[in-house]
Amino acid sequence: MSTAQTQHLVLRRSVRGLWDHLPMLLVASVAVCVVTTLVLLIAPGVTPLSTLLAAVAIAPSVGALFAVVDDVLSRDESRPATWVKALRNGAIRSITAVLPLAVSLVLTLVAVEVWRRTHMPVALAPVGVGGATTTLLVPVTVAVLGGSGLIEPGTSAGERWAQACGLVLRWPVRFAAAPALLVAGVWLTTQVTASIALLVPAPVAMIAGAALWTSAVEAGSANSIDGVTVARSRSLRKEYA
Repeated sequence: MSTAQTQHLVLRRSVRGLWDHLPMLLVASVAVCVVTTLVLLIAPGVTPLSTLLAAVAIAPSVGALFAVVDDVLSRDESRPATWVKALRNGAIRSITAVLPLAVSLVLTLVAVEVWRRTHMPVALAPVGVGGATTTLLVPVTVAVLGGSGLIEPGTSAGERWAQACGLVLRWPVRFAAAPALLVAGVWLTTQVTASIALLVPAPVAMIAGAALWTSAVEAGSANSIDGVTVARSRSLRKEYA
């Protein structure tokens, strides 16, 4: 299977899978929404406390949703066992994946508060650095969080982050699509009706997964599609063409 054919297969599944695997995707999405609601009730607003609480509480359910998406894109199947296993065994990995983003956002919020109280121009520098860092970490965190199906045994956390950074730097537009859709979904939820929130996580995760898998296939770092190993170098790719 050539690189272009594999990417086309992934993209086709990302669109068709939203309907074909709707029940499992909806279950995973509801779990994300329920945990998010609880976090908002316990610690409302965007504060350092709510940010850290969200990172610890919401990340496992988001990671489990990405695991379901990985199954849909790589094997065209969605199993409850995959979601349960990811939720149980992948919680620590999901939390550690979002912690850098959470810490960056917390430091940015602290810098904004310092500037608000002092109004010193020099205090704007940490705000700018923190804001830029947080913005850049969003797509990278998505790539790290959603890459469970691409991770080879024995891969360290540093290697996962290096791989994610490489993919995002090569194809930034692909990885910007999911955060943009998330922002649009949150806006619709606050402006129209809260029930829309149930329909937001699955499409966002599917677009993020499609960006990740198509980029990994093109870079030669994807594990397998339908059990067929994808080549990891240009010379090997020719053998699958």
